Amino acid sequence: MKIALVLLFAAVAAPALAQGEAQCILAGRVSQGEWAPRFETVQLRGDGGRAVAPVDRASFRHVKSVELAEPVLLSRCSGDQRLASGGAAAGPKTPVPALSAGLADVEAVHFPRLRDGAELVELQVRVPAGRVVMMTR
Repeated sequence: MKIALVLLFAAVAAPALAQGEAQCILAGRVSQGEWAPRFETVQLRGDGGRAVAPVDRASFRHVKSVELAEPVLLSRCSGDQRLASGGAAAGPKTPVPALSAGLADVEAVHFPRLRDGAELVELQVRVPAGRVVMMTR
């Protein structure tokens, strides 16, 4: 029964996610001007597919696409605003949408602020419906 419910959610949610609000993936963090990647499986690409190795926040303007070696969770883009604090208790693990492995176009780069003054690096990506998969987190 649970599997059928998850499959139904994936079939209904995938097209909605792909065509609805802007979707982002978390690529890493910038703290005191230095880039700290979140995952080794996320490779930033510039014009012509060349690797981009950001050294500071300004370097991200060259990012045109991202290559994912494994699925990465999708989230609503926070933009450049401060992130809201979540609850202290973690909820139950549930299926959530993710972008499958492969190349994805980057439409924008956002830097939501953390309480400690550092900034996350969100990549706003174009998400084709066929690339949305479900992961348990």
